[in-house]
Amino acid sequence: MTPKVTILKVKSFNKKFSAFSLLEILVALVIVGVMISFPNWQSLFAVWNDNSTNIQRDIELRVLMSIAEQSGLPSNSVLRLELSEECDQAFIDIGAGGYVGETQFQCDLKTLRITKSGGLIAQQ
Repeated sequence: MTPKVTILKVKSFNKKFSAFSLLEILVALVIVGVMISFPNWQSLFAVWNDNSTNIQRDIELRVLMSIAEQSGLPSNSVLRLELSEECDQAFIDIGAGGYVGETQFQCDLKTLRITKSGGLIAQQ
């Protein structure tokens, strides 16, 4: 009876286990290496991000900086802020004291409106 037990134990060690192939391991290592070595993930996502939000942020920043410039001692009574080509070269008038001329314009197929206080509102 002893020989039968040892033969069964030997057969259990002889089973083949499934494992990853060398190609699968190399592909996983390349993916992990690219993820680790990529320096700035934000720049990658900015490419995929909607460009209209970036344009809106740029317009808001330019309007706020122009309001701050006109609020002090302005060199001109009205500062004309020209927008980019995406906005069909529209313009915004900012008066002395930071008064903004209310304007509505198209930017990347979105209708945007500037309020008197300089706020940017996206219309539906």
